[in-house]
Amino acid sequence: MMISVIIPVYNDSVGLEATLASLVAQEISDSFEIIVADNGSTDDTQQLAQSFTTRFPSLVRLVVEDEQQGSYAARNKAIKKAKGNLLFFVDADMVAPSNYLQKVADVFQEQDADYVGCKVEIVTDKKTLAAKYNRLGGFKVDVDLEHNHFVPTCCLSIKKETINVVGNFDARLESGGDYEFGNRVHQAGLKQVYTDSVTLKHPARWKYRSLMNKSKRVARGICQLAFYYPDRFRSRYLKYSTLSRHYPRSPFAIIKRARSINVPLNFWEALMLSVFHIPLTISSSQEAKRFMNHLQQQIEPSNSALHTDAEPLVSVNITTYNRAGFLGRCLDSVLTQSYPNIEVIVVDDASSDNTAEVAKSYSKKDTRVKYFRHEENQGNAYARNTALKQCQGTFVAFMDDDDEWIDTDKLTKQIEIFESSLDPKLGIVCSGVKVIDASNNEEVKRAEMPLNLTSTLLKGNGVIHNSTVMTKRETMIKVGGFDTKMPRGIDSEFFRTVVVKHGYKVHFMPDITVAYHEHGEIRMTTNKTNAAAKTWKANVHVIQKHLGSFLLHPEALLYRIGSRFKKIVAN
Repeated sequence: MMISVIIPVYNDSVGLEATLASLVAQEISDSFEIIVADNGSTDDTQQLAQSFTTRFPSLVRLVVEDEQQGSYAARNKAIKKAKGNLLFFVDADMVAPSNYLQKVADVFQEQDADYVGCKVEIVTDKKTLAAKYNRLGGFKVDVDLEHNHFVPTCCLSIKKETINVVGNFDARLESGGDYEFGNRVHQAGLKQVYTDSVTLKHPARWKYRSLMNKSKRVARGICQLAFYYPDRFRSRYLKYSTLSRHYPRSPFAIIKRARSINVPLNFWEALMLSVFHIPLTISSSQEAKRFMNHLQQQIEPSNSALHTDAEPLVSVNITTYNRAGFLGRCLDSVLTQSYPNIEVIVVDDASSDNTAEVAKSYSKKDTRVKYFRHEENQGNAYARNTALKQCQGTFVAFMDDDDEWIDTDKLTKQIEIFESSLDPKLGIVCSGVKVIDASNNEEVKRAEMPLNLTSTLLKGNGVIHNSTVMTKRETMIKVGGFDTKMPRGIDSEFFRTVVVKHGYKVHFMPDITVAYHEHGEIRMTTNKTNAAAKTWKANVHVIQKHLGSFLLHPEALLYRIGSRFKKIVAN
């Protein structure tokens, strides 16, 4: 196991020095690295980081993100450079005990966790009222994880493969990116765990001005969350206009809280602290109103342009494995689409033939083609999530490496359906296929809405063909990408999750847009090795994941168990 510790920093050499000193002294049996992600500091922070890279060349590295301001952009830059399969995030002013890495690594192993938060203690030798206020507020990591499904990035650790499933941090956000990221992890069904076996120390804000600055920054982050994700976070923004935020608090409750965490506090201080927050809440409410107006004014011109001149970007995601003989035909059919604004993401799952050469030749000829490769074979779900991570489109079209699009207007038609729809829950647009077998016999299969789509998808699929699908990238992120716990049936499980678990709608186009080739070769999802075991494992996982829906559709449950048993016996 390899651990990458990521420290975003901006103009804080003093805090960074304390954090690095505590991390280079870690006592752990596994290997680890420390990546300082500088966000374009203008003081001596980079020089301080360089001094540690000189003293500990095999342990400390420096990366610089000076193109985009923001801690989440810096973290994303470091994630790309990280070698570890576990990523630990800490802030550049925190101090870790010598057993920090080992304790948290043990939690991943013992609890099979995907996402871990640990205890944070606010410390200070200052005795100002602001410092006491900050300590009383503290970090309620366990509460936030239980009720809001996130932990602050100052004490967050994740499996690196989690990024493949849900994507990077949203670098547009000034604040609240940890909240948004944690909610994506929760929606993806990944395991989130809190541990109090180790405590990180965080310095208190001891000046009222620093508390005021933070409250305004948090307000701007909440505005951005509501603006970019209105269906998920607008209610949180609306709370900023409620009068109850400004109500005085009980001094007796404050004293009780102070005693529980050993903060020395007399009654008169408690009385002052009961109204201490009011200037902060008032100023943050005003900042939220101002900043939301700013966001709306900024976006209106670009929205207007979007509907007149600009076409939304479509990412065509293609995963491939040992398909050098078919990949060129697939790419040709994509690149001849009439829709102009596309990018083509090709993810090679460690092919051993000359698939890489084919893909690279296309990327050299056409800059719209972008090639990515797994150095080790990870499976189709991981490859599809890598494509999701790398793509930038508003819309995403799926494509199997041995299929071809036979309707040059496929993307244009699907974009028109999405943009003309008034249903915010439209999640998938798909079409029919022409099936071509090894003897070149053809059969047309039209896409039609079944009588009960939920029951059909719970039983299996058979109505949505992967290479015909277009969806929105934000929908994919919201549902958590492709389920890496599925040994087979990855595409069907994605459609099932979108429709059954998250309630999105499907539009079935009458057009035949795809040629589906049945050539008898092994596909990424149909390798027969341990077929019976994989079929049963996938079946059990689907039933457990959608148990509530199966109980509402017992006919689907009986069908799934019976049909999978027959398939296992047949294999």
